[in-house]
Amino acid sequence: MCISVVNLIFNFKNGTPKIIDAGCGFGTESIILAYLGAEVIGFDLRTQRIEFAKRRVKFYESKL
Repeated sequence: MCISVVNLIFNFKNGTPKIIDAGCGFGTESIILAYLGAEVIGFDLRTQRIEFAKRRVKFYESKL
């Protein structure tokens, strides 16, 4: 994810950014944006990727 895109997201509007990550895949960008303070909803048509992303989120939550 490009730093300028992250800056655009967080400087576009006051308050907490709310992001829908369509086609989130393994959740990499969703996790990064959530870690930076955004409220993120991710979805993907491939259920295996969503299950993998859920496991990753649990791992990162335990590390925060």
